[in-house]
Amino acid sequence: MGTDTVVTRLPTGPDRPDRHGPAALVTVRFGEFLRERNLINDEQWLAALGVHWSETPRRRFGDALVELGVLPSDVVEEAAGVFHDGLDVVEVHLPAALPSPPGWPGSARAATAAAPI
Repeated sequence: MGTDTVVTRLPTGPDRPDRHGPAALVTVRFGEFLRERNLINDEQWLAALGVHWSETPRRRFGDALVELGVLPSDVVEEAAGVFHDGLDVVEVHLPAALPSPPGWPGSARAATAAAPI
């Protein structure tokens, strides 16, 4: 529900990339999602952003909308469900030190190839 939630999606409609060209992903934040669906207007969006950014820790964007009386909590929750619908969460844990691919600076093969004879 917060503005820290970012969803990356393939654009649809007129923003859709050419079918034969490379796919392009678009980042959509929850507040932008609500504006695109005319659930909030620009003034309400800016007011909620002000509440969100003015506090530490940051208040979730949806909670700011409810606090300001812009939207009831059930509408925010329903919109958040649509916003997150169908998303798979994948956690990636990288090792502390990744090996360099062969031939890249710092890799064993590159060091051997660059060593004077």
